[in-house]
Amino acid sequence: MCSVISQVPEIGSDFSQHSGRYKAGFHTAVFPKKDHRRQEAYVINDTPDAFWVEYGHSGREPYHTMHRALLEAGE
Repeated sequence: MCSVISQVPEIGSDFSQHSGRYKAGFHTAVFPKKDHRRQEAYVINDTPDAFWVEYGHSGREPYHTMHRALLEAGE
């Protein structure tokens, strides 16, 4: 008897059609501040999955990828 779980491809495996889409969706944008002393940088992920990875959905715990990165940076 074959389990349904064993038939589902692992995320990021060669069988997944969206393999690497979330990782490839990260971009940065740098803007000068008004005082011209420092710059602001924004990290953006424009994939459709980004919201669900960050905040989760019913039955799935959120990963808080961007929030954890911000905390790690010390901001």
